[in-house]
Amino acid sequence: MPGPDTLGLGEHEMRLELANFPISQISFGKEFRYEAGKLEVEEKELKGLVLEDRRILEASLASACPGEKVRITGIRDVVEPRVKISGRGQVFPGILSPVVGVGEGRTHRLSGMTVVAAVEYEGTIRAGSGVQRSAILDM
Repeated sequence: MPGPDTLGLGEHEMRLELANFPISQISFGKEFRYEAGKLEVEEKELKGLVLEDRRILEASLASACPGEKVRITGIRDVVEPRVKISGRGQVFPGILSPVVGVGEGRTHRLSGMTVVAAVEYEGTIRAGSGVQRSAILDM
């Protein structure tokens, strides 16, 4: 059952609540919804959010589960979905915001899943230390 974990830091206690929403199944549907471990994602709206970044010319979404005969290539990043809903800062300080302490407030996390950013990229350097590298993930 999802719920918050509270971390205290002694005499100058800051309260950080980390609410876990465990994911056991992901599907594309007509809305964004979480219920009993099942996450429904509205594909068209999510794709629209990705395409708001003008550097991204096109995007597609897919889901894969452990044990499926799926290979993901061109991986550039892997991140657990989190959102800070109260308190200072962001969930990934130094990346999404300036480096500040985020040991207070409330953060929601979708546990048991990750978002994998994979791209088709035609590098211009073919050899040496400047060549673009990517990872491969076999489910």
